[in-house]
Amino acid sequence: MLRRTIAIAVMFVAVCVRIAEAGPIHYTITFAGGPTLPTSGSFDYDPDSPHFTGFFVVFDETTFDLTASANSPDIAGTPALPGLGARATFEMLSGFPSTPGGEWDVYWSGGWTDIYSYGGFGFYASRGPVDAKERVGVATSIGTKPDPVIWGPYDTGSGSWSIDAEAVPVHDPGSSLLLFGIGLTGMRALRKRLR
Repeated sequence: MLRRTIAIAVMFVAVCVRIAEAGPIHYTITFAGGPTLPTSGSFDYDPDSPHFTGFFVVFDETTFDLTASANSPDIAGTPALPGLGARATFEMLSGFPSTPGGEWDVYWSGGWTDIYSYGGFGFYASRGPVDAKERVGVATSIGTKPDPVIWGPYDTGSGSWSIDAEAVPVHDPGSSLLLFGIGLTGMRALRKRLR
């Protein structure tokens, strides 16, 4: 009976600790450049199981969903990135803090034409000589590209960015001990009741 009570208490604590662990972190994007600047940008990124959710940028009153592209970026060459997929995208968005091999040229670029309701937005990075360029790109487009391409009034912009994480609750090991103590006390009370 004691073993069963301890097993139940351990499972209770394990579930509580998992619930208390941090999940995705919310980031906001600040843009510089122009002439047309995005009005907002944000995403959620989970570093434990690298993936993005809710990656949106509003450019020229149009919302671009970059979630799929961020989870599967276009990578060319053989950059020494800390990982592929979402990890590579986050490394780029963070300014390549842990990627050796020289400086990257990083920029965002967007364009939109009201006449054809067509446009695109993306984040890009490249480095190296033209014949052996390393590239990372996260981009999406909306609408159908006009054929022939006659843009008419076309709002464009490009520039740099920075990302800022929202404050994340820090997991306190003491709270696990407190939950464990509560679980044991509850199990003890339940055991007394069952007698």
